[in-house]
Amino acid sequence: MTGNARPWLTLAEAAERAHRDQRTIRRWAESGRVRDWVPAGIRLFNRDDVDQAIRSTRGQGRRKVSDVS
Repeated sequence: MTGNARPWLTLAEAAERAHRDQRTIRRWAESGRVRDWVPAGIRLFNRDDVDQAIRSTRGQGRRKVSDVS
């Protein structure tokens, strides 16, 4: 983490940072891939974990339906 960056991101911030749908960020948290924290009813996601998840999925784009059949 650099500068004064916050260690926790909102769902919208995490999704935007990862260029993923918010449902994907929730799934990452539910699977333990990304730590989350719920202070005062607002779900936050660990920035470093989101960055690691981005790095580990880079180049693994979604498969097209035509690729599956």
